[in-house]
Amino acid sequence: MTQTLAAGLQLVDRYEAADAPPGCYFRAIITVAMDACRLGWDGPLPEAFLHDAAPGYLTDDQRAGAGPTQWFGTALEEASTKVLGVAAALEPVPHPTAMGAQPGVWRLTDYLDAHGRATRKRYSPPVSFWTQAAHHATNAECLIALARAAEARRRDRAAELLFHRAAEAGDPRAYSALMNRCQRAGDRSGAERFAHLAAEGGDPRAYLALAFDGGTVDRHEVERLVQLAAEAGDPSGCPAVVKMHEEAGNRSGAEHFAQLAAQGGNPSGYTMLAVMHGEAGDWPGAEHFAQLAAQGGDPSGYTSLAQMRREDRQEAERLLHHAADTGHPHAYTMLTVMRGEAGDWPGAEHFAQLAAQGGDPSGYTSLAQMRREDRQEAERLLHHAADTGEPIAHKELVLMRHQDRLEAYRLVQSAADAGDRLAQPRLAAMRQEDQQKAYRLLRYAADASNPIACAELARMCEETGDRPGAEHFARRAAANGYRRAYTDLAAMCEETGDQPGAEHFAQLAAETGYGGTYASLAHKRAQDQREAERLTRLAAAAGDPWACGELAVVCEEAGDRPGALRFARLAVGAGDRQACLALAVVCEQAGDRPGAERFADLVADAGDTKVYEHLMQVCEKAGDRPGAERFARLAADAGNPYAHARLAQLREEAGDQPGAERLRQTQFE
Repeated sequence: MTQTLAAGLQLVDRYEAADAPPGCYFRAIITVAMDACRLGWDGPLPEAFLHDAAPGYLTDDQRAGAGPTQWFGTALEEASTKVLGVAAALEPVPHPTAMGAQPGVWRLTDYLDAHGRATRKRYSPPVSFWTQAAHHATNAECLIALARAAEARRRDRAAELLFHRAAEAGDPRAYSALMNRCQRAGDRSGAERFAHLAAEGGDPRAYLALAFDGGTVDRHEVERLVQLAAEAGDPSGCPAVVKMHEEAGNRSGAEHFAQLAAQGGNPSGYTMLAVMHGEAGDWPGAEHFAQLAAQGGDPSGYTSLAQMRREDRQEAERLLHHAADTGHPHAYTMLTVMRGEAGDWPGAEHFAQLAAQGGDPSGYTSLAQMRREDRQEAERLLHHAADTGEPIAHKELVLMRHQDRLEAYRLVQSAADAGDRLAQPRLAAMRQEDQQKAYRLLRYAADASNPIACAELARMCEETGDRPGAEHFARRAAANGYRRAYTDLAAMCEETGDQPGAEHFAQLAAETGYGGTYASLAHKRAQDQREAERLTRLAAAAGDPWACGELAVVCEEAGDRPGALRFARLAVGAGDRQACLALAVVCEQAGDRPGAERFADLVADAGDTKVYEHLMQVCEKAGDRPGAERFARLAADAGNPYAHARLAQLREEAGDQPGAERLRQTQFE
C-alpha cells in the first residue's frame, strides 16, 4: 500500500514538473487524457486521439522543436513506464475476451485522473481537443457527454459536430439537442427536422418540447406537433390540447385528442371522454369510456361520473361501486359520505371501514365531521381513524376536546370574577386534569411514532423538571424526522437562564448531524462576542454551512486568513457559497487580488464559476480593466458561456482588435 501511494505521488510530481521538451510532450498527451476523462469520455483512449489532440496543448516553440515522428513515441514510452514498478501514467486496457492488452488504446491511471479533475475543472480544452474528440470517439454516450461539455463552454461548432456524431452513432437524444440549438437560433424548420429525426430514432418527446417549450403560440401548430408526438408513441401532450379545445368550446376537437391519448396508452384520455359524454347527457357512452379507463388503470372516470350524477343517489352509488371494484379506495370514502348524508350510519361506517382497509382512512374522519353533534360517536370514529393511520385524527380529537374545555374554562372564570371562592381551586384542578389528559393523548400519538407528539411530550417533561424524559422523547422525535425537538428544548433552557442545559441539547442535536441549534444559541448570545464565536465554531464543527460561512468572515476580519480559508472551504463543501463570494469581493475591493482569487477559486471548484463573472463586474465598476480582463479570462477558461464575448469586448475597448477577433473565433470553434 505504501509503495502504491508513493508511486501515485511521483506520477503527479512528474506530470507537474514536465514543462520543457521532451517532458512537455508527455505532459500534453496526459492532459488530453485528463480532459477527456473529466468531460465524459468513458472508455479506452485511442493513441491516435492522444497524438492528434496534443498539439493544442503545446506552445508554438514546443511544437516547432518536436521531431515529426519521434515526439509521440518518446512521450508514450514515458507515459507507459511504471513508477517504482507499480503504476504508469497510461495503463494498457485488457482484452475483453482474449489474453493480453487491446492494441492502440490506453486508460489514464486513477491517480492522474483524480488530479486532473481537481486541478483542471476551471479550464476549457483547446480547439484541437474538441475537433479530434469528434473524429475519434465512437460511443454515443461519450459523444453526448462531450457535446454537452462543449456546449456549456460555448464551443458551438464543436458541440454541433459532436451531437451530429452522436446521432450517427445511434442516440436520438442528439437530435433533440440539435433541435434545441436550432430553436435558440430561431431556425424553426431546422428544429422540426431534427424533432422528426429524433422521433424516428425512438424519442418523440422532441415534438412536445417544440410544441410547449419552443415559444409556439399558434394553437393549430401546437395541435399538429402533439398529434405527431402521439402518432410516434408519446400521447402525454394530448390532455393539454383537450383542455385547449374544451376552453374554446370545441367538443369534436377535444374528443379527437382524448381518443389519441387513449389509443396511445394514456387511460386518462378515456376518463376525459367519459366526462365529455356525461356533460352531453350520453350516460351509456360516458359509462363505456369510464369502463375503458378503469381497464387501463384509471378508475377516476367512474368517480367523476358519480359526482356528476349525485342527485340520483342510487345511480351514483352504482358507479362508485364500479370504481371501488377496480381498486379505487376513495370511492368507498365517497360512498361513506353519501350514506351519511342519507342518514344510513351503519352503512356509512361499513364503507368507511372498507376504505380504510383499502388504504384511505379519511372516511372515518369525514363521518366524524358529519356526526359532530353526537360527541361520543364522533370521538369513537376519530379513534378508528387514528388506529388506521389517519394523520389528522389526533389533531381533530385534541381540537374537539379543547373547544369543550374552553367553554368550561370561560364559565368557571366568570364565576371566579363574580366572587365565587370555589372557582379558583376548580380552575387549578381543571388545568391539572387537562394536562394529564393531554399527556395521555400525546403518549398515544407518540406510540404511533408521531414526531410532533414526541416533541411536545419532550417540552412538557422539561417544564416539569423531568430532564431524562425530555431527552427520551426528543430522541424519539429526532429519530422520526423532527430534529428541531432538540432546538426547541435548547431555546426553553436558554430563555430560563439554563445555559448548560441549552448547550446539552445543542450537543444532542449536533450528534444527529444538525449544527443549527448551536448557531441559534450563538445568535441569542450575540452581545458576548467571544461566547458567540465559541458557539459558532461548535455549529461549524457540527456541519452547519451558514455557521461556517459566518466564522470565515469573523476570521478574515480578525486577520486570520488561514482560518478564513479553512472555514470557507467547510462552508462551500456544505453548500453555502455566499460567504466565500462576499470574502472574494471584500478582498478585491481592498486591493488584495491573490486573496480574492483564492476565495473565488473555492467557489469555482464547487461548480459555480459565475463567481469570476461577478468579480469581473466588480472590477469594471471600479474602472480596473486589467482586473476585469483577468477575471473574464478565468471565467472563460472555466466554461462561463458569456465570458468569451465580454473578454473580446474588453480587448476591443483596449484597442486590441486582432486579439478580440481571435477570441470571437475561438468562441464558435
